[in-house]
Parts: sequence; C-alpha cells; structure tokens
Amino acid sequence: MKKQKLLYIIHGIRTGGAEIAFLSALGGLVAAYDFKAILLGKSDPELLKDIPGSVKSRLELYDFSLLGLCFRLPAVLHSIRRFSPDIVVSSLWRAAVPATWYKWANPQVRYVAMVHINKFFHAADRVFTKQAARMADALYVDSEATRYFAELHLPQGDRAKVLSFLTRKASENSITPVYSEKKFCFVGRLHKMKNVPQAVEAIGWLRSEGVDARLDLYGRDDGDKQAVDAAIQANQLEAYVCWKGEFAPAERSAIFSQYNFYLQLSSNEGMAMSVIEAMQHGLVCFVTPVGEIPAYVLDQHTGILIDNSNEKQWEMSLMRMKHVVTNAALCQKIAENGRRYFADRPDFTTSLLAALQEFNDPKISK
Repeated sequence: MKKQKLLYIIHGIRTGGAEIAFLSALGGLVAAYDFKAILLGKSDPELLKDIPGSVKSRLELYDFSLLGLCFRLPAVLHSIRRFSPDIVVSSLWRAAVPATWYKWANPQVRYVAMVHINKFFHAADRVFTKQAARMADALYVDSEATRYFAELHLPQGDRAKVLSFLTRKASENSITPVYSEKKFCFVGRLHKMKNVPQAVEAIGWLRSEGVDARLDLYGRDDGDKQAVDAAIQANQLEAYVCWKGEFAPAERSAIFSQYNFYLQLSSNEGMAMSVIEAMQHGLVCFVTPVGEIPAYVLDQHTGILIDNSNEKQWEMSLMRMKHVVTNAALCQKIAENGRRYFADRPDFTTSLLAALQEFNDPKISK
C-alpha cells in the first residue's frame, strides 16, 4: 500500500520542547509516511548531528534569519507544491505561515496545527496562530493548560486535542542518587519568561545558609543572558553557577544523570517537557506552578512547588528548598514518585501517530 505523504513544518531546531519532540518522532514518522520536514530558521548543528543520514535526507533546512525567510517564502511554497503532501503539520507560529497559504490554495490537503504554549508572545504569533487554528482540520496541543488557552483565544479552540509530549519513557532501573552534593540544573532557553536570574539568587541564598549548592544552566541565550550574568556576579557565584550552552538530544540522559535537583522558576509554561524529563531521570524538581506543571508536580509528592509571587512567599519557598535538599530520605521519596509518575503514559511518537491515523477514519469530517 502506498504511503501517504506527510509534511512537517517547524521552526529551526534549537533547544525547546516542540523541537525536541519533533526530533524524537522522526523515526516513527519516516516509517509510517512518505515523510518530509521543512525547518524554517537557524538550527543548532549539535542537535542534528546524530540523526541518521537516511532520515536527515528528509529534512529541508532554511538556515536564515526571520527577515531572510520572508524573501525565501516563495521557495518554501514551491518546495511544498513539488512534494504535494496529503497531510501538512505545522508546529509553532512561523511554520503556520507557509502551511496556511498552502492549505488555502489546496483545500483538499488535511492540515494539522500544533500549539505549544498558553500565551501569545507577540503580534505575529497571535495573528498566525489564530489563522492556523481557523484553517486547520485538526488542532493539537501539548497540555490541558494549552487546551484551555485554545478554548479561550483560538478560533474553534474547543476542538483541540491534547497529545502526550513525553519524549522518553521512564527507566525500569532506578539508581538512588547521592544527596550529599546539591547539584542543580536547568534546561531551557535563557529567556525572561524562564526567570533564571531568580534561580541564580536561590543558589546564592542556599550557599549563604551553608548549603553547598551548585547550578548548571543548559540552553541557548534567548535575550536574558546578560541579566543571568549580572545575577551571577551580584551574588559572587562565578565558581558555582555555570552556563554550558546547548546539548544534543542523544546526550540528555547523560546530562540529567549528573544532577540530583532541577530548578525552574518560569512565569509561564505549557507542558514544560524539561521538567518531565528531569522527573523521569529521578531529579527532585523545584518549580513554579504555571502551565501544566501543577497537573504532574504534586507538592512534596512528585516535586516541590515554589511560590515566587511576592517577597514573603519567596522567602518561605527558599526555606522549604533548604529543608528538602538537606533531607535525603525525603529527596529519595520525591524522586522515586516523580520517576514513576509517567511510567504508563504514551510517548509523543505514539500519541502523534495515533492522532494522525484518525485522518484515515471516514467518520471524521474535516
């Protein structure tokens, strides 16, 4: 039986939940479909280097800035027409631009729009995400929090389907961490929304209380590195807080296994996949209750919720952090509960392929 043609359009591949999920699903998509992907924007070569050649040949990279992509849009549309997909999937707002144009010119094409976070970042995001939701035959979101956002702010958002965005399953074999060392990590963009300078301050406070805490930051600079550096210098933490840049997906398990604590104080999130990965690797997670996080980080059971809404609550949260990191038995219990929480959940590839299979059901109308 001839395979259907599926085109997946996404921003350039950098450290981020949508991008890592895409990379995790490549093998399954290539096996199930006549597959092609278009990457709109600059990609980190480290994130692409471990993709097998037979799969990498299915990727078409437009390694340009946003302004450069505006001039390359006719070439992108020509490439899509030449491939002539049966199904088009767009992930993130930039991908919606060529996807919606192609859907408009080819209404018989089945179009899936993915939404990954519960806010609009700027005017272009608002315009093109709404247009994608309006024109899409199916709308997929990464969490219940994003689904609720879609219901409130997107055309036909009440039909949004929540996919699992787990990129790996929990290991059957757990290793009890050593909690004598307080090794924290953060994985994500250095963006103002991630509130990394306050995480640096937390490490400084713990050290002032006699706790030998250290923090390594993984991810790209997305506009906030200067503020992060300033926080490191202000707290005299140059020897204890280190920015290590991005790493390849194949290195994720090796990276997470070096730490016993995860610290993320975001002001806004969707599914927060790095938190889930940290939990699955047995890290005790200290996180703010935003986006989908409160659905799986159950306070003092699968993780610790941090309240940084005002100075008093922040001070109380710091005291709770100290109490937890200095209690090895409590850390071990929380880590094991977090590691097992997702054991029976499907991964992203399984969830996405099952959702796409619905397009072959004649009972489902467009």
